[in-house]
Amino acid sequence: MERFLLVFLGGGLGSVVRYFVNDVCYRYTKYSFFCLTILVNILGCFFMGALLYTFLGKTNMPEYNRLFLTVGFCGGLTTFSGFTAEIFKLMQTGEIAKGLTYAFISIFFALIAFVAGILFVQKISA
Repeated sequence: MERFLLVFLGGGLGSVVRYFVNDVCYRYTKYSFFCLTILVNILGCFFMGALLYTFLGKTNMPEYNRLFLTVGFCGGLTTFSGFTAEIFKLMQTGEIAKGLTYAFISIFFALIAFVAGILFVQKISA
């Protein structure tokens, strides 16, 4: 149960940071949501890479810290960081084609599902 609570708390913190970055980005730059998405995805991937490197045998940090920071915080900040970490793990183990296929299929079908969601709502609200 403690693990779920740590992921919950880390996810909440990551979401608050995402909202803060959104607020600052919009308030001071007047850029669109597109700018925010790129920024949090890059920040999330940076944090995820730094954290995973730290947790890959470099220290003896407890699993609770890893769950709070990676699954929780980075997951709340952006799911793109987790997606990128999964692709990296596949490529790191020599499964480059599998990693690239996973990336392509994920993005392709996510875009199709997104458009299908729009079409669905348009259809039922017409």
